[in-house]
This record gives sequence, C-alpha cells and structure tokens, in this order.
Amino acid sequence: MRSLKIIFISLGIIAFCSFGIYGIYTRYFSVSAKLNNYVQSYANLGLFSGSVLVAQEETVLLCKGYGMTNYEHMVPNTPQTKFDIGSITKQFTSMAIMQLVQEGKLKLTDTVASILSDCSHGKEITVYQLLTHTSGTPDHEESIEFDYRKSATVTTTTNFDYSKPVTIADIIDWVKNKPLEFTPGSKFKYSNTGYTILAAIIEKLSGKSYEKFLQEHIFKPLGMNDTGLLHTKPLIMHRAQGYHKTDTNLENAAYYDPSVDIGSGALYSTIENLYLWDRALYTDKLISSDLREQLWKPYLDDYGLGWRITHIHGHRCFSHTGGWFDCATIIMRFIDDDICIIILSNFDSNSAPVKRMGDDLAAIIFGKHYEFPRKAIKIDISLYDAYVGQYELKPNLMVTIKKKNDRLFVKATGQSADELFPESETKFFNNYVPLQISFIKGADGKIIKLIGHQDGQDFMAKKID
Repeated sequence: MRSLKIIFISLGIIAFCSFGIYGIYTRYFSVSAKLNNYVQSYANLGLFSGSVLVAQEETVLLCKGYGMTNYEHMVPNTPQTKFDIGSITKQFTSMAIMQLVQEGKLKLTDTVASILSDCSHGKEITVYQLLTHTSGTPDHEESIEFDYRKSATVTTTTNFDYSKPVTIADIIDWVKNKPLEFTPGSKFKYSNTGYTILAAIIEKLSGKSYEKFLQEHIFKPLGMNDTGLLHTKPLIMHRAQGYHKTDTNLENAAYYDPSVDIGSGALYSTIENLYLWDRALYTDKLISSDLREQLWKPYLDDYGLGWRITHIHGHRCFSHTGGWFDCATIIMRFIDDDICIIILSNFDSNSAPVKRMGDDLAAIIFGKHYEFPRKAIKIDISLYDAYVGQYELKPNLMVTIKKKNDRLFVKATGQSADELFPESETKFFNNYVPLQISFIKGADGKIIKLIGHQDGQDFMAKKID
C-alpha cells in the first residue's frame, strides 16, 4: 500500500501529519493554501457555506468547513457536518443495482416488467435505460418552479404535496398514466423518477428496504457511519440546516419531505465519508473491476451509470452534481490522476456555485487558469435600458441582453439565460458561469458593442439593435 500523506487545513491553522518523502511537502502546502484561499473567498462574499475536501494520491490537501451549519445559532460547518447530498445519491443506487448484477439477480438488459409487473411501460424499458436516463420516463420533479432571488417556496404542477410523505409506490403510481416522452434508448433526458423505479427494483430483488440494502451492502462495509437516508422525524446529529439566498436575505430552505427523492436523492453524508467512497471505487471491495468500468462508460450526453463523464482542463473526470432546496453538492473524480474533489453546501442549488468551484479547484491542482469570485455593487437600474438589445457575435450567433424585473440577463443563441450582476456602471459578471461582460460606448455615448470574457477567452459582439 502506498504511503499516506495528509494535510489538514482547519480554521486557518495548517496541521500536518505524514509518512513519505519530504521533498513533496512544499508543493502540497502551496497548493493547499491556494485551495483554501479560493474557497474562503466565496465564503467571505456570502456565496458559499459548506464543507470541502480535496485529495490527490491519498494526500488530503483540503478538509475544512466554511460558513455555518446553523446561522441562527452560529454553529460552524466542519468536516463532520452531515449534508443532504442530493443527486449524488444516484451513484449509490447505481452501485446497488450493479451489486445485484454481480449476485446474478438481474441483468442490465432485463426489462422493468420482468421485475416489476405494475410499472407503466415496463415491457419497453430496460434497467440500463433507467440508469442512463434514456428510458423516456417522465420526471415527477421536473415541474418544480424555483426562483433563487425570491423567497424559498415550492411551486409544482404535479399531484405531489412535497410537504407530506410519499412512498415509492406513490411515485410509480403517478407515472402510470403518463406517456413515455420518447422511444426508450433514443434520447437522453434526466429523470429522477427513473431512479425511484430503480430503488423499487432493489427492494423487489433483495427483499430488503432500499435504506437497509444500502446500509448493509455499501455504507457499513466501507465504514461510512455518517451516511444514511434522510427522514423527517428522527434527529440526525450534526446535520446542516438548509438555506436559501434572496437578493438581500438568507432564509431557511423551503420545507419538503425527503421521501419524494428516494432512489434519486434523499441521502445524507459528510465529505469524509464520501472520500471513503472515492477510495473504495479504486478497489474490488463492492463490485468487480469489470462492473466498475461499466459505471463509467458514457452512453448518451456523456452520462454513464449514475456518473457524468467529461474532460475538465484536459483531464478525464467522473462526476455528479446534486441540488435541492437545502443543498448544492458535487463530487469530481479524476481517476487517471487520483484526484478527488468533494463540495457539500447547505445553500440551495441556485445559491452555491459548486460546479464552478469544483472546476476552479481542479484548475489550481492542474496549474490552469482560474478566477476568484467578484462582488456586486448597486447601480441605477435605469442604466440597464441602454444595454438591452441584440449583439452579433458572428453570423447566426447572437448575444441577447434582456431586462426583466429590474434584473439584467444575457443569453447566447441556443443557450439558457444567465443573470448579470454589476461591478461598475458598464461592467457586469456572473460568478456561477463564470462570465464577465463590459459594455462599450461610441463617441455619441450610445452602446456600440460588448466585450466578454469567459473561461480564459475574450469575445466581442457588435450591437445591431
């Protein structure tokens, strides 16, 4: 076994314990300080609250809490704080399915109907298609509407009351009368409902509850004693309270019953426990190596079995984000480089830019370009009117600037809109993308173009109306 080297950064104090070659210490300390300074910059601006772990080759470079687990009692986040991990849960559902495959209880090519006789369209859908979000199954969470600039409320057009408990059977019953959204296997469309059906399959084939199966087959074998299924009533010691950020306030997250997320979400964990998960995935402790490789084989839209497979800063990355009313999370595994980044936040998924933070933490390790977050200022919103319009980036590619509810938004052709925040009267940014835009005036004082900066690249678009 390789020697273990650990660098802890906690409460501004660097503690150090090691067994290994001393020549690497200076580099690790330097990288650790950069990682901590970067995350702290988000916490200082009120953009992040949570815990972060970064490790490379069994060396923990950063393991620290930021902000508060409870802002009313001013209790700090720590590496032991338990967070709702959101859709990172899907990795554990996927692992449980693969363990059943290893036991010979099912095949990924099996139809759902061969296991669950009462599941709608079960004869058309395979287990593999549920895992890869290619089944066409409607998503019972898709219709939730959420505006992070307003108060934390839940608006949905489904038949679910998210404040009350639901069962797996309730969710399967909901989808019974819904048509498939496309021919199974032909497209990718994220479906939380599909992973709830997978939880039902786990229960059916194992004869155990989803919760008990995960505890016995994954959490206990790995020593993940601070990981489990969220419930409404039982107390969970050291659990983080969720929060929602508005323009001016921090509010308690909207209440919901976690049972609506079973299979697709609803697990809690800590950064330290998820690091145990990362280390186990390099071994055959849970499943054989050939089955592990199937987890990370991308199908449509770069999605495997509970993992998204991409390249970040030129390095292969296996990751998944999670987000809900009380959390924003990400785990990133660069398995070719033996690097793991885990970010768990108790700010909601529209308040904490965990994806950008994860990318930038990776950039620090790989020696690539990254940027610190920017701070917004207040300006006269009547100035926004001059910026509204169409800007031509190149033929058939437009940048549209819109004003809505006294807020400014940018949208490129074929992309979603992102809000712009002012750092001066003519310079704007978005910390989540990240993106900076400057509006340039002509001799007559009118806006003639914009200059943008994103991912280390500059671009210019001429105003045409």
